[in-house]
Amino acid sequence: MHHYKFVVLVAIFLCGSSFASDEYFVCDTAKGTIKLDENKGVLRYTLSKDRKTEFNYESKGNDYSGFKYNHYSRFQTDYFNVSFVNAEYKYTIFSNYENESESSQLASINQKGSGEVKTTIDNLNKSIDKQIDNNPERKSLILSLKDSWKQMIDKKCQLESIDSKGTDAEMAEVNNCLVENYQEEMKYFDAMLP
Repeated sequence: MHHYKFVVLVAIFLCGSSFASDEYFVCDTAKGTIKLDENKGVLRYTLSKDRKTEFNYESKGNDYSGFKYNHYSRFQTDYFNVSFVNAEYKYTIFSNYENESESSQLASINQKGSGEVKTTIDNLNKSIDKQIDNNPERKSLILSLKDSWKQMIDKKCQLESIDSKGTDAEMAEVNNCLVENYQEEMKYFDAMLP
């Protein structure tokens, strides 16, 4: 028994440097290479293109705060999901295998939903900018309302998608909620009198 403990201790000591950095996910896409890795207790999501980092997001501390993780496994089934929110966007890396085939349909649905969220936010910002141009004396009130509305929408969508938390449907539900509520906000700003 003592010999076993000694061998494990020596292996950890000799191989310790290899444990300091782990690469969990790498995928080449049209926008660049996406990588999820951990180095010295910091989890990092990186998008790079032509060896240049385009986007980087790191955990805040050694407990991987800022990231959410979900993993489920059974015979011939494995679901792995890591996500984080940065600004107004949710990023998700996932790998779903079922009966030896990877699920790509859900990825397509989630990608479309994320695109709809971005388009809706862009349109909302144009509406808000138009109202600020028409009402410069109300700029601070308009921007304050925009911030309050965003906080309310984020909390509302978290609450409305709580039943699907950690499932494949979570991202689709959150995206649908965001689009619906940002469109309501846009209607409000579009209806403001000059």
